[in-house]
Amino acid sequence: MPIKTTCELEYYIKTLYEKIKPYAEIEQIYQPISTHFAKTTPNNYPGSFCYSDEKNYFYGGVGDRGAVTIEKANNEFEVAYWVFKFHISEIAFDYEKKHRIEGQDIRRIAFQKYLELMEIIGEEYIEQAKKEIDEILERHPFHDELL
Repeated sequence: MPIKTTCELEYYIKTLYEKIKPYAEIEQIYQPISTHFAKTTPNNYPGSFCYSDEKNYFYGGVGDRGAVTIEKANNEFEVAYWVFKFHISEIAFDYEKKHRIEGQDIRRIAFQKYLELMEIIGEEYIEQAKKEIDEILERHPFHDELL
């Protein structure tokens, strides 16, 4: 499969992400993608970015103190997943804040919403999200406070 240009990659990712918009808007948690589709963020301000050099895909971030990290992705699915993982996690935890249950591990609601939204994007994305959440919970199981 040919490598997309940065503009094509942006269109691909934003088109998939738009699938969650009606569902997230109902819950009043929708946030547009803030990832920059360029080789860095504007003026190297903190944030995330992704791009294609038309040979490979890259995902990176600029930290609060200007540190830059860049990861090379193996394919368009992987770079898109990294973008979705960041943004949909934010949305899911915003949802959790609105629906918090005292004494319950906050990840229960957030992970559930995260998986619901990833499923809307596509089968590959939900499978990867489930795998990562299972790995997290294996190392750090839910911890609900006793009431």
